Amino acid sequence: MCRLFAERRHPDLIVLEPEGAFIKIAQVREMTKVLRFPPVEAATRVILIEPAEQLHPAAANALLKTLEEPSAGNIFILLTSQPNAILTTIRSRSQQVRFSMLDRELVANWLTENSELDEKAAQEVAAISGGSLGAAVALSTPELQALREQWLGLLARLGTMSLNQVVMAAEQLASAKSNLPAILDVLRLALRDLLLKSVGANSRAFTFRAFADDFSPPQQEMLLTALDGIDEAEHAIRRNVNPRLVAENLLINLGQTLVP
Repeated sequence: MCRLFAERRHPDLIVLEPEGAFIKIAQVREMTKVLRFPPVEAATRVILIEPAEQLHPAAANALLKTLEEPSAGNIFILLTSQPNAILTTIRSRSQQVRFSMLDRELVANWLTENSELDEKAAQEVAAISGGSLGAAVALSTPELQALREQWLGLLARLGTMSLNQVVMAAEQLASAKSNLPAILDVLRLALRDLLLKSVGANSRAFTFRAFADDFSPPQQEMLLTALDGIDEAEHAIRRNVNPRLVAENLLINLGQTLVP
């Protein structure tokens, strides 16, 4: 039974996930039809809504009556990392249970055993995931692995690149669009590793250990300024500042920071 639940194949498990951008009202209505009948095998039916913040407002309102008067033998679990993004009326009818972050080694071991990642890649993904197994799985795709390797490699060379090469890299960064947040996170975490190294932290605390081990960290003040620059670039892009200009400014400044 536990395996069936873990694989989301148990007949008494209903999972509501986004169809497109939202969990839609039609999905909620279809689910409520099933609730008229008792569980098939288990004593209790579980309705898992994930991520709950992606309930369309119409779907959330349709769910309210069911949450107010749930039929016997049904348990609703609404998973979210953004509780404030859920309707207040939904939150007021729910009991909040907070989960702490999973240990990095636990996540890494799970990835090593249950995915195609090698130990090094599993350690990196575990560090980026923030203690969330779901985030770790999402970050384990070959595309995101290749993206991390690409930009870590570029960051390692940035201090020795010509201005023309930096401008070309900035064009790549500006055109990334949907991957831009992930790339900025890679740059941010790599600089954080160098900052940790500069204060003598144990390498086990690094996200990208191979990168940090092979790199001589600049002065702490320069690293802090560079980290602020990444945050400023992220904010500028959210304000619709020209992404190419933002990317050029960011990479030129990072290159000056990382000059050998």
